[in-house]
Amino acid sequence: MPAPSADREREYVSGRAKRSGGIQRFKLALHGAQQTTAAIVGYVQSGSLREWLSRINDWIIDEAESKDKSVKIGH
Repeated sequence: MPAPSADREREYVSGRAKRSGGIQRFKLALHGAQQTTAAIVGYVQSGSLREWLSRINDWIIDEAESKDKSVKIGH
């Protein structure tokens, strides 16, 4: 982290209606659904772990509170 460009930064969580976000694809079982064990791995290139944890958690909260059902990251 960070993303290649600021307009793609939230794709770690959700790609919105495109369903291209990392956590979103994982939660919707679009990747690894046939696996008994799966994980998402990321690494921080700039900023602190605490900063990224806070930022990503805020994005997850935003998605959970979204009124647009097509952008939800989980079931």
